[in-house]
Amino acid sequence: MTILSPILLIARGALVLALALVAIRLVRRAPAALRYTILAAALAAVLTLPLIEALVPVWHAGAMPAGTIEVALPPAQPVAEAAAPAIAHAASVAREPASSFAVPWRAIIGGLWVAGIAAMLLRVGVGALRARRIARRGLVADRAGPHAAVAWRALDGRGASPRVVVSGEVDAPIVVGAIAPTVVVPYAALAWSAERWRVVLLHEFAHVRRRDGVGNLVAQLACCLHWADPLAWLAARRLREERELAADDAVLRGGARASSYAEHLVAIATGAAHGTPAAALAMAEPRRFEARVAALLDGDRSRGPAGARRAVAVAGAVALVAAVAACVSPESAPAHAGGATTRGAPPVAAKDPALQAAAEDELDHAMTAHHASGAIAIVLDAKTGAVLAAATRGDGDARAARPPGSTMKPFTFAAALEAGVADATTRIDCENGTRSYGDKTLEDASPHGTLDLGGILAVSSNVCTAKLAEPLGDRLGEALRRYHFAAPAHVDTRSIEGASIALGAGIQASALEVAAGYTAFADGGVYHAPDGISERVMPAATARAVMTMLDRVVNDADGTGQAARIDGIRVAGKTGTAQSRGGRYYASFVGIVPADAPRFVVLVGVDGVTGAGGTVAAPVFAKIASRAAHK
Repeated sequence: MTILSPILLIARGALVLALALVAIRLVRRAPAALRYTILAAALAAVLTLPLIEALVPVWHAGAMPAGTIEVALPPAQPVAEAAAPAIAHAASVAREPASSFAVPWRAIIGGLWVAGIAAMLLRVGVGALRARRIARRGLVADRAGPHAAVAWRALDGRGASPRVVVSGEVDAPIVVGAIAPTVVVPYAALAWSAERWRVVLLHEFAHVRRRDGVGNLVAQLACCLHWADPLAWLAARRLREERELAADDAVLRGGARASSYAEHLVAIATGAAHGTPAAALAMAEPRRFEARVAALLDGDRSRGPAGARRAVAVAGAVALVAAVAACVSPESAPAHAGGATTRGAPPVAAKDPALQAAAEDELDHAMTAHHASGAIAIVLDAKTGAVLAAATRGDGDARAARPPGSTMKPFTFAAALEAGVADATTRIDCENGTRSYGDKTLEDASPHGTLDLGGILAVSSNVCTAKLAEPLGDRLGEALRRYHFAAPAHVDTRSIEGASIALGAGIQASALEVAAGYTAFADGGVYHAPDGISERVMPAATARAVMTMLDRVVNDADGTGQAARIDGIRVAGKTGTAQSRGGRYYASFVGIVPADAPRFVVLVGVDGVTGAGGTVAAPVFAKIASRAAHK
């Protein structure tokens, strides 16, 4: 479950419960048994929401045609990369104030949520043990025998009637247990009249007959899971109220007079001085007791049972609502060119056990060697986009959106080539690695003068990439959306924010999305999604030109990706280094092997490290890609 899941889970549960509470208001003149069924089904649905979320596809509620929205851009903090093995840390970040300590809100929220669940479960467990202890220590109520059989038959009960015991630990009748319920009555019951025995047993056996103990347990567990949602507690309270009203209706259907039953109920409630365990079903709860007596004496109320067909219909309707709530996500799905329809997260299922094992082994070594917080390795078929291996370690998540860093730069280069603002021979002055945007400064890891496009990508110059993107403006966003990245509709490429998008610091994409994007370079401009959908997103000539530049990243003497080289196999790829939590970095490398006849796209990302993509991720890539290329 992701860190945001507690908030989403509670929000989805609140939607289901709110609709249920509105529904019982609309059917307030219907039998109490129907309202109880609606609430019980809703609480069961919110309890099983995590399972429903795992089984149903996600619909991204925020996914709109990319050309129709404006996206607020975060402050740009691009990280410059040095050629391996040198790493520049002090000069790698744009000069602007940055917090050295990031509050781990996600961990705090997740921890508080889990702690709340634990406390609530402890409360439920203690209450259940107390109730079972009371039932176990009770003495069999011999006087209940004849009355119990009559009451059970009146309710169409099958087999022997439920066990009835007397106890000095209760002041009013209760039902204990969800699976094999026991009715517990106070010692005062030994002096009850036959009529009181009859109405009490009719009431309590109605709970047993409908398995209200199960409904009570479900409500308690739902409140444990959604303890931060007031609607869960409100729904559970209303469930108890409707449960008692439904049992009262069963007593009246059993032949008791309303006025006589009300007198017995008041007498029992008056004698109840102590509270009952939350796990027990109490006949005489003081809450809204006057309204309950008034309902008994209301001759116009409908008192029929819920009915099997009606109960099934209600449960089905609530399940449908829960499924819809579980599928809807406020997160935007990847945007497509021209506002095309979006699709949910593609499957991440490994199809090659050998490659999967290799990826997992190499990630284990990387986690240990670099004291990383998380790691990701993805191997795609370059010609189909099929996921051949997908491994994660620690807090690594192949679907989680994050700034990808310089692995986004090749898409900026492709956009410039397509727009005609540059060609492979274009040379740009990198201004010795420093460029100002008002009071902010963009820096490279090392100073450079005038370079051609291949040289710029090889050394991963932030300054030259930003200058290359300047003439593009909104065309940069249009191009990025064509590669299925969620780029904003408007991009001011002459600002530090626009430059950050071109550099991969001001845009977010998942590792799986980045790896899929590189299939377009590997297959002559045809993009292959892991879900099997393919489409041409750039001219073949553009793809060939960018592949030549990616080759130089690995094979030039000053290229940042030298550590990705594999003996006897040509590699093309790009390093990436993006800011992560606590002043550390997300180091990544995306490569295509063999570069001269692409078969695989391999992405490696290692998070929470102090090194850059060329020194941390590229060597891991080389080991995994070598295993793939030699298959």
